[in-house]
Amino acid sequence: MGYINRHIIFAAFTVLLSTTACNEEPTKSEAIEIGLLFNTWYDSYEEKTDSTDIFRPEGYKELPASWFRRTIAFNDDGTCRWLVLDPADRHYFENGTWKFNGAERLIFIYNDKGEEVHILKILELNRELLRVLMIKYSYN
Repeated sequence: MGYINRHIIFAAFTVLLSTTACNEEPTKSEAIEIGLLFNTWYDSYEEKTDSTDIFRPEGYKELPASWFRRTIAFNDDGTCRWLVLDPADRHYFENGTWKFNGAERLIFIYNDKGEEVHILKILELNRELLRVLMIKYSYN
């Protein structure tokens, strides 16, 4: 009897594991609500982890003074702008466009020449947090 019960439990566990672990498509709760991205986002590097970067939206909280804080603004018309790090401390905003690949959760950012300058993978997005993996980021 114990032998049969162990096999039944093992079979049930295998079926359960295969139906949850192999699901690579995001569920509705995992889908990105892209409208939440339309804001100006400030690098909250104080909250950074080894593998991810944290951005906070404009007005979220007062961030400490910083020599340079990455800033990216996304507009709903596909335009964007980001703060460029200038070696002479004359930081300025660069204008460009952005596209979102929902299946991969990737944001591609292009300068005004159409060159890809940034790629960000969204790991989490809500009204107070944009957590990303920087695939590519150019400071100029």
